[in-house]
Amino acid sequence: RKGFTYFDRDDVLLAKITPCFENGKCLRPGQIHTQIGFGSTEFHVVRSDSEQLDGLYLFYLVWNEQFRFLGEKSMFGGAGQKRVGSDFLKGFEIPLPPLPEQKRIAAILDKADAIRRKRQQAIQLADDFLRAVFLDMFGDPVTNPKRWETFALRELIHLQGGFAFKSEDFSDTGIPVVKIGNANKAGFTTKDISFIQPEKPERLRQYELYPGDLLMSLTGTVGKDDYANVNEVTDKYERYYLNQRVAKISIRSERLTKNYLRFFLAHPKIKSEITKNNRGVRQANINNADIYNLNIPLPEHNSLVLFDNI
Repeated sequence: RKGFTYFDRDDVLLAKITPCFENGKCLRPGQIHTQIGFGSTEFHVVRSDSEQLDGLYLFYLVWNEQFRFLGEKSMFGGAGQKRVGSDFLKGFEIPLPPLPEQKRIAAILDKADAIRRKRQQAIQLADDFLRAVFLDMFGDPVTNPKRWETFALRELIHLQGGFAFKSEDFSDTGIPVVKIGNANKAGFTTKDISFIQPEKPERLRQYELYPGDLLMSLTGTVGKDDYANVNEVTDKYERYYLNQRVAKISIRSERLTKNYLRFFLAHPKIKSEITKNNRGVRQANINNADIYNLNIPLPEHNSLVLFDNI
């Protein structure tokens, strides 16, 4: 009776707390097997009037970039505890075509989402293949069975944390800003991207990102595998700015290659080593020292170049 929220299987659930809201954590209708479900207090239950509003159409209305962009601007609360209030939802105006048209639109969006998920599966299969190749060529990076020479990562890389942009800094156009939600587990994404138009660009030069740069997320939800993930910046935009709690990884040694480093840091045992001392209650936090203190085995450079070219 206390501390739980009940919902119906036809309801839309919308996470209210950061970063889950920005990351699009949302439950579509029909995803539970029972008629009634219970959960925490950290989501909104959005129930449609079935005679006027299709539930699946409602889901896609609140699971889109514009809605989340506006919702993020309306958030209140302290850092790490900001939430979207119910007043924002109640006052949010939506396009309301006739019910048959809503269903048609929702069906088209369902097909598009299915294609998106298949693409993600193909990317995952490719990553699984490369992980298998990594282990076959170099062995377990923790036990180092092939006895490669090891180095402290602080000797080989530099980590640059992001700038603490304020919500009022963001705009609808300008230079895109990479936040935690853009450096997620599935790979780098420009979904729900924010922009900034700085008055003095030189003060942000050290926070610039370019296509091909490596990123690591430093904050995530406790119990979820969504932090300490390494992703490569895509070329959708010419350059980006780096937001706080995301780090840019620069390689300082010719002995180390980008692809080898990425798969080393993505190895489950290495991720476990990085995150075993995570700080935070609702959100896990890691810092630069957790990464710098890792020891990395370095095979012959020719082998690393070969792996990079696979």
